[in-house]
Amino acid sequence: MRLEGNVSATARDDVLVVGGGAIGMAIAESLACEGLRVRVLEAEGVASGASGAGAGMLAPISEASQDGPLLRLGLESLTRFGPFCSRLASETGIDPEFEESGLLRLARSESERAALEAMPGRLIGDGSTREWAVNPILEWVGAGTLRSDEPCIGEEVLGALHSPLECHLRPPVLVRALEASARARGVKIETGVRATLLRRESGRVVGVESSAGRRDAGRVVVAAGAWSPGLLEASSISSRSGGNLAIEPVRGQMLFLAPPLPPARSIIWSDGVYFVPKRDGSWVVGATEERVGFDCRVTAQGIGWLLERARSVFPVLAEASFVRAWAGLRPVSRDGIPWIGPVPGWENLCLAAGHGRNGVLLAPITAELIRDDLLGKVGSLLAEAVAPARAFDA
Repeated sequence: MRLEGNVSATARDDVLVVGGGAIGMAIAESLACEGLRVRVLEAEGVASGASGAGAGMLAPISEASQDGPLLRLGLESLTRFGPFCSRLASETGIDPEFEESGLLRLARSESERAALEAMPGRLIGDGSTREWAVNPILEWVGAGTLRSDEPCIGEEVLGALHSPLECHLRPPVLVRALEASARARGVKIETGVRATLLRRESGRVVGVESSAGRRDAGRVVVAAGAWSPGLLEASSISSRSGGNLAIEPVRGQMLFLAPPLPPARSIIWSDGVYFVPKRDGSWVVGATEERVGFDCRVTAQGIGWLLERARSVFPVLAEASFVRAWAGLRPVSRDGIPWIGPVPGWENLCLAAGHGRNGVLLAPITAELIRDDLLGKVGSLLAEAVAPARAFDA
């Protein structure tokens, strides 16, 4: 397979991917499946950033506040996950633990109940003029039915909005499976190597300078999460969105709890806290949303807030075993929509960043969009909606 466009004939690699999280590894694996020579540079370790810190929710419907590019992108990606995870597990022997669990958003006040009951109309309407990859399903569950299924929830819960299509998996395991598949296809993965500057010759990006020296490539894809703007700015790439704050790091702190825990199959979401039950009986509980720059510490205040909210929903969690807490930095764009595609004015450079807390969810569709651009395939309306052209000065 050949890359489209004006690329260096002497580069050792067809594509250099900067970033070894879910997005970067999905892109590298997808391109390797097309027979391209791919190298990944990761400043720390594979899945060491936001991808390794997520709960693994694949919840585009519940995350959406309205119909728009983010919902449509999420629905497109959601349809890929079953076959995607099955293929990776079959090829690598590493099971990402994909679970079609559904999701329940609890109403604990009359105002929450009214907002949730209005959500299907706001997102879906009658569905007659919408073109989705899969039709969202949202159904109200009354308190009696809910309590028979989830008997340990707090007494004040009035009901829940059920989204049966939403799922979850284990993000670090998914990235490990992607890494194994990529390596088996010849992808070179360098960890502990930080890209410091994009190299440009005759108006074309030809590689990067890194902490381990120069790396040449026909194309460069920047997928370094919250650190992407730093590399762009060091290379004198400006945007209309305010420099480094064009993608802002948002800290999310999370908990890992072990039995004794109440039985649960669905993801449960209430009052800013979500509970994701895993196959081994453990729960992941998250998450704070803190704008504290690149401070990735776990704090007593953050963990205290999570525990207090968690016990208010499930009082029995006071007896659960506390295993550990951790934090990650989500790369959040100003408009909440990721930047995926070529950077105007910088030939042979693509960006895949700004996914917020939807990086794992959007990994398959992001990889497809980048692959299609590099191979010269006709772009879709979704590709236009997420194109960096909306933020960058050409």
